[in-house]
Amino acid sequence: MHPYASDFGHKPKLIAGLFLVSGVVSSAIALGLATVGPWLGYSGGGVSAIAIFVALHWLLDAHLWKSKPIRDFLLVPNLNGTWEVSGETVYGPDSVAGTKWEGTMEVVQSWSRIAITQRTAQSASRSDSACILHSSGEGFILAFNYGNKPGIGESNMHRHAGTCRVVFDKAGMTGSGEYYTDHSRQTAGKITMKKKGSP
Repeated sequence: MHPYASDFGHKPKLIAGLFLVSGVVSSAIALGLATVGPWLGYSGGGVSAIAIFVALHWLLDAHLWKSKPIRDFLLVPNLNGTWEVSGETVYGPDSVAGTKWEGTMEVVQSWSRIAITQRTAQSASRSDSACILHSSGEGFILAFNYGNKPGIGESNMHRHAGTCRVVFDKAGMTGSGEYYTDHSRQTAGKITMKKKGSP
């Protein structure tokens, strides 16, 4: 997984808030232990604010962000899962223009990191950078750069890089967009995505 950018503009404030909460919780634990520790025969120290911050950040990054109220606040959709993907090359050399293809895409996502892998009968792709943006008029937009590796025997393909931009519906269950490949392949096309298990 690699980090991804977002247009949630309050991330530094959120991190600062987690530090503040961690300090308060650490102080409360220390005060509680100082109060009841002698009764229990406990004379050890408390829990450091840094340890509490690490735990809170892990909880947010791995689990808490998936709840809808928090996702709405963070302006991040939950794209985790397997997606059925279909596409069509609409621009490129005569040998590939008009080619239609199908495949599956796996998205593994936390609040701060993401990995996007796609497989078709001809090749496999993996993301190396990404961003998720929120548009009040469109929905959520996922844009990512990827590297593609053709399968053995695919003489019409070779390794290349590309960019994909997909706009998802508000429910985050379907999406459509475009993709573009680098100078070595020089293609562009349309892509549609549907989350497996969605109606």
